[in-house]
Amino acid sequence: MLCVRCSHPLPPRADRCVRCFALNRLPADALAFSFDDEPVPIPNSNSGSASKPRRKPASPFLLSFAVDAVLVVALTAACAFAALQIGRVRYPFDFLRDTARLWFALAVNLALGWSLLARTLHLRPRR
Repeated sequence: MLCVRCSHPLPPRADRCVRCFALNRLPADALAFSFDDEPVPIPNSNSGSASKPRRKPASPFLLSFAVDAVLVVALTAACAFAALQIGRVRYPFDFLRDTARLWFALAVNLALGWSLLARTLHLRPRR
């Protein structure tokens, strides 16, 4: 038997060609159709009986995200302020500019920790 696409010899009872992966055997159901059949009616999606559940509005999610962002920024700013006061830095803007990567890493760690805490509290079974 030869492949219908590339004429590569096929092993016995092979469905696909190993060279071009062409399907060489059509299922029997694919050819058994008639044009005399009645069309299948499509159910109307506007019917009130089977309506889809509505999604929650985005505003609570955006509000919670904004509250979390403000909390992380406030904690990072408090840590920076404490570092400036404890270290008695003469030039605070230079200090913050030079250590910006560290403050960013702290903010990322605070955000990850806060999300882990919030996720853990959310998944805890309620009694």
